[in-house]
Amino acid sequence: MKLAVFAIGSQGDVRPSAALGAGLVAAGHQVRLATLPAFKGLAEEYGMEFAPINIDPYEFITGDIGQSWMRSMDKPGKLAAGFIRAAREMVEELNSDAVRACRGAEALLYNVPLSISGHTVAEALKIPGIPNSVAPYHPTGDFPTLFVPKFPTRSAVANRISGRVAFQVFWMSIRSEMNRWRRSQGGMSALQVRNPLGRMTRDGVPWLYGFSPSVIPAPADWPATARVCGYWFTRPQQGWQPPRGLEEFLAASPRPIYVGFGSMVGSDPEHTMATVREGLRLAGARSVVASGWGGMKSAAVSDQVYALESIPHEWLFPRVAAAVHHGGAGTTAAALRAGVPSIVVPYFYDQFFWGRRLQRLGAAPALIAQRHFTPRLLADAIRAVTSTAAYAKNAQELSRQIAGEDGVREAVKAVEQYLGAISGR
Repeated sequence: MKLAVFAIGSQGDVRPSAALGAGLVAAGHQVRLATLPAFKGLAEEYGMEFAPINIDPYEFITGDIGQSWMRSMDKPGKLAAGFIRAAREMVEELNSDAVRACRGAEALLYNVPLSISGHTVAEALKIPGIPNSVAPYHPTGDFPTLFVPKFPTRSAVANRISGRVAFQVFWMSIRSEMNRWRRSQGGMSALQVRNPLGRMTRDGVPWLYGFSPSVIPAPADWPATARVCGYWFTRPQQGWQPPRGLEEFLAASPRPIYVGFGSMVGSDPEHTMATVREGLRLAGARSVVASGWGGMKSAAVSDQVYALESIPHEWLFPRVAAAVHHGGAGTTAAALRAGVPSIVVPYFYDQFFWGRRLQRLGAAPALIAQRHFTPRLLADAIRAVTSTAAYAKNAQELSRQIAGEDGVREAVKAVEQYLGAISGR
């Protein structure tokens, strides 16, 4: 079949979708990856066609709307308002680009929540749409909703209600802008007020989850269409070589700590780097620091710190003692795959969820909220994960379990089963 994989976001969002696309190619399908121009090489490496989606998530994150949105995570009202503002900025261009990029496909796979146009794009193209995500969205009594990371209760009933309410609020925050675009196309009816999750479940549409059942087992109150497949990992980058001096730095003692916050951009990256440097000094730790989008540029190569912009996690993480990161789904998965404990300093959204999940699994101490991110707390966390054997032991056990899973194969099987079933209707 001719399939389109529509994926928006950072490395941690797009690479899992690319791995899923690669699995579909290996199964004999013709796949087009519709994503940001920066990932064109990734599509070509895996034998996929490439179609550009011309939006700039970095520009959004660093802009006024993005920064305001990131500061609103403990204020549900402001969070929803920020998402509405973001939708107004992006929906028209995103929808139009996605329809153009995915035209000619027989089915569409789209990542949630960043490919917010996926549901409408599939309908506009009159093809089946299959959502996927690397974090859990179905309401459940097992844990609170991702949308309100500081939800204050452990009640199963409250968790389930909060999940339903939060998903509906998310749907309503994009519905008006989607409907505006749909009206401009002619012939497309308005989206219903009620979110489509229930209807998709009744219609048997699978929702593919790209995380390990060893990390989040499928809750008993999830429908059978919510498929926890396992992680979707891409293979190591071809031809990549470590920069000069890095291997010698890693070989020295003590084993270094990784520090990097990926695509997260705080309001004061210089202060963040100063906190990191002082925390490392207090802990007596050496570190590989990746500046990423956050721009921690003040780090310099020394006996204690090796600084670079970015580095493949699958290469580095098996060589470090622990990883200090923002708790993004992709970085969390990489740390677990490598069997290294984490220290999570969340900025935004599902990062709080992953930080707490790692703590519950015994692979990380308690997360450090941004407003409490001090050198002393960082140093204490580094000492804890490097001196308490249980953290590394738990992370290594999870790594062994993840190694025995094949998330891509499970996802491909679910896609083929669904498309085969509806083709015979």
